[in-house]
Amino acid sequence: MRPPESLPHETERLRSLFQQELLDSPPEQTFDDLVALTKHLFNVDIALVSLVDDQRQWFKAKAGLEPNETSREISFCGHALHGDDIFEVPDAQVDDRFCDNPLVVGEPYIRFYAGQPIYGDDGHKLGTLCLIHHAPRKLNAPEREQLKMLARQVEHLIKLRRKLIRRQKQIGFLTAQIAALYQSHSRQERILTGLSYEVPTKLQAFRQGMEQLSALVLAPEELELWRPDLSPQPKGDGNDLQQLAHRLCTQFIQADIEINQIWHWNQQQLQMSTVPMELFSAAAIALEILPWCSEYIQPRKVILQTQLDTDLQVFGNPELVAVVLQKLVANAVKYCRQGDTVTIFARREGEHGVLGVTDTGIGMEPNTLKLLRSQSYQRSPLDLAPALEGGCGVLLCQTYLNEMGANLNIDSRWAEGSTFSFRLAIAPTLTTLA
Repeated sequence: MRPPESLPHETERLRSLFQQELLDSPPEQTFDDLVALTKHLFNVDIALVSLVDDQRQWFKAKAGLEPNETSREISFCGHALHGDDIFEVPDAQVDDRFCDNPLVVGEPYIRFYAGQPIYGDDGHKLGTLCLIHHAPRKLNAPEREQLKMLARQVEHLIKLRRKLIRRQKQIGFLTAQIAALYQSHSRQERILTGLSYEVPTKLQAFRQGMEQLSALVLAPEELELWRPDLSPQPKGDGNDLQQLAHRLCTQFIQADIEINQIWHWNQQQLQMSTVPMELFSAAAIALEILPWCSEYIQPRKVILQTQLDTDLQVFGNPELVAVVLQKLVANAVKYCRQGDTVTIFARREGEHGVLGVTDTGIGMEPNTLKLLRSQSYQRSPLDLAPALEGGCGVLLCQTYLNEMGANLNIDSRWAEGSTFSFRLAIAPTLTTLA
């Protein structure tokens, strides 16, 4: 008996074979059907799809044979891999290579063998589609062509199977990602739900303390500050405690309004996948936040102005727009000196409304501006906070605007000032409709 010799580039061939994920895989109907058809078509005892590794030949599909594998040392298929054409042994009993082979002198008593090598996508031989019979035989030309055709079908099945495995792995990976995102969303939802209870509770406790302080230092008529319509700042002879109490009351109420707006929007996000959009007056939203803006910039002695198109109607979420404008005003003030001007504007440009804030402050350094405009803009605000020196509000504005399908546009010149703006669709005019 002559054992099959190792193939050239055997290491690469074995790597290709293992990558197919065929060895020791469960039976598959498509392969089983093909070998059953092959056995019937050639009228032989056994038909196999045999895969040859470094130690054995393992049968991916078999018809007419019980064992799942045999040693490579006694395999016929190990010899078949040395050629490109069909390897045929008409009568193993008279062939010096196989006459004393255990598979010839014992079960299954091989006399006739014919094996066509099958290839992987990379051209390496994986094994054979082979025929085995108990009596001597020789294939004619049409039979040889049929065996080659069937071997090509085996290769096609292996290729499809490999693609299917890759696709299943991709689906499994995506499913795991979706599950992780869902868990993350659920965790965030639980946190947000807890905070939505905790924050108002803390604010209420703080509000009660403010009320007690106000009752001690403010006149009765000044306590009207706690009503939703804010009263003017108290007049007096410069009592510092009264001035402080009044300013704290005003700032608390405006902060309470802003926080409630944010939490209300977050609660909406827990219940829907998209932000509700509606038609609203851009000027009305700007005027609504004006008291808070005035109070915010007053200690810094910055001038607040508005340039509002009172007829401008835009599509968006008014609560988010209010929050964005407030944050843009707060951001502008950081870069303003005493006497500089901050302007809230809303104007029409073509088919869009442009809203935003512009200032005559010091502007931003080129590196900061570049960072804001770069792809890093999509990173966590906490990651960028040190580089932006408190510019996290700008990053949050971009997040809120994305929910409305808008983007934050930034224009800044060093020592001249900055403009932050965004565009929203406007309502069509009667002229446009006509």
